[in-house]
Amino acid sequence: MAKKTGTKEPAPKKEKKKKERRRGKGEGTIVPHASGLFMAQISLGRDPLTGKRIRPTIYDDSEVGVQKKLRKLLIKKDLGKSVKPNKTLVGEWIRIWLDIYSKPNVGIGTWDGYDLNFTNHIENSFIARKTMSGLTTDDLQVYYNMKLLNGRKDGKGGLSTRFVKAIHTVISSAFDQAVTSGHLEKNPASGVRISNKRRPKIKIWNKEQMALYLKAIKKDRLYAAFVTDSKSGLRKSELLALRWSDIDFSTGLTKIERGWVRSPKGTLYLSDLKSENSERTLVFSTDLLKVLLEHKSRQDEEKKTAGKNYIDNGLVFCREDGSYINPSTFTRRHYDLTAKAKLPRISVHALRHSISTALLESGKVDLKQIQEMLGHKDISTTGNYYTDVLERMKQKTSELIDNLIQTEETPAQASLPAAQPSASDLAEEESVEAKNVIDFATRRNEKLFIASNGQKQKNREKAQKP
Repeated sequence: MAKKTGTKEPAPKKEKKKKERRRGKGEGTIVPHASGLFMAQISLGRDPLTGKRIRPTIYDDSEVGVQKKLRKLLIKKDLGKSVKPNKTLVGEWIRIWLDIYSKPNVGIGTWDGYDLNFTNHIENSFIARKTMSGLTTDDLQVYYNMKLLNGRKDGKGGLSTRFVKAIHTVISSAFDQAVTSGHLEKNPASGVRISNKRRPKIKIWNKEQMALYLKAIKKDRLYAAFVTDSKSGLRKSELLALRWSDIDFSTGLTKIERGWVRSPKGTLYLSDLKSENSERTLVFSTDLLKVLLEHKSRQDEEKKTAGKNYIDNGLVFCREDGSYINPSTFTRRHYDLTAKAKLPRISVHALRHSISTALLESGKVDLKQIQEMLGHKDISTTGNYYTDVLERMKQKTSELIDNLIQTEETPAQASLPAAQPSASDLAEEESVEAKNVIDFATRRNEKLFIASNGQKQKNREKAQKP
């Protein structure tokens, strides 16, 4: 019998249960649901528009599936993206954008236009009643197509492409801000297509017609204004807002900084130009400066006549009492003068395009210089106006290349067979040849006669010697 020892056999080790990691604060709580699914809720802060807590509920048939969905929501939150469907109505958000984001950052006239388009075309439309998350690109495409087809308030057909694009600017800008502010992930307006019809061709005058016009209106009180418009390419609103202090008569440098603006509600006011490209410095020519100085002398006389009643705004072009000229009045005056000059009717705006076209066709000014003179935002805008001119210039360029670098003989340089002389040409040639022969014979006989007489004289002199 084996002897018992005092040692005990070690007890088998118990397997430790793997401790489940508790989900941290803000990571969501996953619990089984009565439906057999797994459910989780997570707190994601407060809605910046409503102030209410954002606490979405997530379901999935597995715990892992719920965890994946939670992680996606947390990543979106960290990236500043919208984490829940935004139930704010489109109309409400655009109104917020207009008042909070747009109004402090655009000109009065621009904002009035935005506000009027919202009131007349967006506020009561079907898209305004949709939620921000519920509005799709397809919804907007249908909306714009409807406006193009039958969007006029008077029921007389559709709106112009330009008008619909103005409405689109309001909607797209509002949704851009919604994305920036984290209310939406993407802008539904970015994918729409609005038919881009080619800009209608502007009627202009050529150089000769411009000269006739200025000659015909030379005695008109506003002659200097139309000369300036024709030679500088200023917009009508810029021209009538020009002040004497903007012009340096010693250098011709002229600052273009403001213009008259008419709001959609009809109010006319002076405003700074809307873009950096519009604000520019031009150089007025010597002839133009001379015309302006003569105009200033007449204006000074009007100032003396008006006395205390004169309204001195410092405007270069104004009425006799110094008050501003309404742009509409200026347009009517131009049409009257055009009729008297018996020239084709073109708009005041077309005067600036007439001089620009003449400059381009001269070949001494490029498109970039024209863009800077006209104050266009980008060169593509300028190019759209002068498509026909540029095409003609391309043709001239190709012809110039042919003249500079010739790969084959041109018809003018190629060897051609000699032309056959006519009968009259032959007779004339024979007559000339006969005359030449006679002249030669006459000169020869004269020389022989002189030589003969000389010899006879020598013989007589010899005979007389002893």
